[in-house]
Amino acid sequence: MLGDDKMRGTEVGAWGEDYASGELELRGWIVSIPTRDVGIDRVAFKVEVEKFKYLFVQVKTAVWTDKSGYTITVRKTKAYEDPHFVFIFVLKDLENRVKFLVLSTEEWKKIMGKKLNTRSWINGGSYTFHIHSELREWKEHLNAFDKLEKL
Repeated sequence: MLGDDKMRGTEVGAWGEDYASGELELRGWIVSIPTRDVGIDRVAFKVEVEKFKYLFVQVKTAVWTDKSGYTITVRKTKAYEDPHFVFIFVLKDLENRVKFLVLSTEEWKKIMGKKLNTRSWINGGSYTFHIHSELREWKEHLNAFDKLEKL
C-alpha cells in the first residue's frame, strides 16, 4: 500500500500508474501499457458504436509533504503535442486519501504559463513544480475524468 513508509521512488510511480489505470477502467476505458518508455505510461481507448476514442496518458504520482506539498517533475516529450495526450496527477495525502487531477497538455501549459520558459524545459529537459493543498488553479481538474470523453 502507498501508506507504507518503505515504498519510494519508482514504486510510488508504478502504484500511481496502476491506480489511475483502475480509475480509467471503472469509467469504461480499456487500458494498456506500452512496451517501451516514450513518455506515455498508458494508452486508453473505448470502442463505441461507430466511434473509436483513444488517449495517451502520462501519470505522475506525488505524496504530500509538509515541506513542499505535492512535487511533480514532468519531462518534455514530443508526445505532448498530440491532442489526445493527457496528464493524470495522482495525489496522495497524509491520511492515504487519493485525488486525481486530469488535464490535457494545453490545460497544463496554460496553468504553468511563463514558468515553462526555463532553459531546461526549452532544451527538451524537465520541469519540477509544486501543488499545494488548496489546489488553487488546479481545482477545475480535480477528478475531472468526464472531460476525457470530449477529446
